[in-house]
Amino acid sequence: MAQVPNLDVIARSHSDREIDLLTQIGAREVVQPEFEAAMELGSHLLRTLGEKPEEIGAVLEEIRGDRYRSVRG
Repeated sequence: MAQVPNLDVIARSHSDREIDLLTQIGAREVVQPEFEAAMELGSHLLRTLGEKPEEIGAVLEEIRGDRYRSVRG
């Protein structure tokens, strides 16, 4: 079998199914623009309400981890 170069592949997906598929074929990271936009809107709202940036970051990291982990099985 031919050796594949060590590439850092980041991909965009439109559906949960695509996240799993792109990960299986070698994408190191897969993002969904609509989900990420919603995260940014929430982050902006929390900053406006006076939440601390480090707390917002920790919550967003946890939500992202849970979201992408749940669609990957």
